This record gives sequence, structure tokens and C-alpha cells, in this order.
Amino acid sequence: MVNEYQGVLLDERPEEAKAKDFKSDNPELASAVQLNWVEKKPEEWKNYPSRNQLQSSSCLAQAMSKALFTMGKDVVSAHPIYRSRKNFSEKGMWLYDAADILKKQGTVLENIDLSQNVSEDFMNMPIAPSVMEELKTSAIKVGGYAYVANCKDIEQIAQAIEEHGHCVITIGSNYNEWSSIPEIQGEAKWFHGICAIDYVLYNGKKYIVIILLLLAIVILAGGTFTRE
Repeated sequence: MVNEYQGVLLDERPEEAKAKDFKSDNPELASAVQLNWVEKKPEEWKNYPSRNQLQSSSCLAQAMSKALFTMGKDVVSAHPIYRSRKNFSEKGMWLYDAADILKKQGTVLENIDLSQNVSEDFMNMPIAPSVMEELKTSAIKVGGYAYVANCKDIEQIAQAIEEHGHCVITIGSNYNEWSSIPEIQGEAKWFHGICAIDYVLYNGKKYIVIILLLLAIVILAGGTFTRE
């Protein structure tokens, strides 16, 4: 695999280490919900303001911040999440680490700690003392999360969106596949984290909506996600 760009690191820990990850005691996080696959036109899909990571590898932290926005929070900063990653100062981070940071440490508002349209070097700057104080006294956190490793089932992702309004997912891709309606075209060269916000029927086929920005539509094809 050629890592041309790496925003998400693969979780290569042994299973016994993964078993120690946070497990929510909130049954609502894991409960089954009734899905409503409805044919929708693109203009009818859910849409939220996009986040711009620029040339940094902070996609997972940005996706977590966007997930908070779908939950009714104000625009929050991805910097405290990304800067607190276990693998600092390497690029990218693990999905479970981003969720754990948001649960245990949290973040602050974007207007307190800038995190969009900035470089990797900027995102790697230490968290300012004033922001650290804000994290101690008024951090924006999540009460829990449900982490599913190696999920390739569109129904599971749709259930998370139906119940919680979002699902942060990771995608292995290459530049030929990053199009309006992606199709697998060879080996994944990089991994990206993004916040899925809707599930729809489009021309009779199931899709997960990733981002809708003006007329630029990026959706993840339905079915079972596989890469041979």
C-alpha cells in the first residue's frame, strides 16, 4: 500500500487491546432502530456546513467536530482533538483515539481555537494555556460512543445516522475513486475520516450521504463495502 496521504491510521492493535476500548453502558447507543429508506433528490438530502482541513491530516478530528454540530452544538475546534492524539507528531490518527479524546478531554469552540483552513504545522502547535483552561472548566464533550471495527454493512451505518444523526466513518480510497458516486478502482492508497449525515435511496439504490456542498455531491455507494 502506498500512503500518499494518510488522515486515518489503521487499527493494527491485537484483539485483546481493542477489547479494552470504552464500551458504552448506554443501551441507546447500540439499540436497533427502524430504517426508512426513501427515494430522495440530492436537494432533499440532509446538509451541513462543510469543514476544511486544508492540507492537514486532521480529517478525523474535523469529522468528530462536525458530528458535534449535527448534535446541535456550535462550531467546535478540531485542534484540541488532533493535537492530543496518541501518535503525535505523526500525521493522521486512529478512529478510536479521536472518539476517546472527545469523551475524556473534549474540545472548545472554533472561535476560541482556530482549526479550519490551516496547515499541518499549525494543527500541531501546542494547545494554548487559555484553551487548556477552557478544556478544564467548560470542555465540550460526548457522553459516550459506539465503536465498530471493520464495519462494512451499510445498514449499520444507516442505523447510526437514523438514531444519532451522524456516523463518523473511515474510507480507504484512491484518487480515481474520489468522485460523485465512487466505484472501487484498484488498491486503496490512503484512508480518510468523514462524518456521514444521511442515508437515502437514489435511483433505486441505497447510498450513504457523506457531504453535500453546493453542487458537489459525494456519496458512498450502497450494498456491502468490499475491496478485493
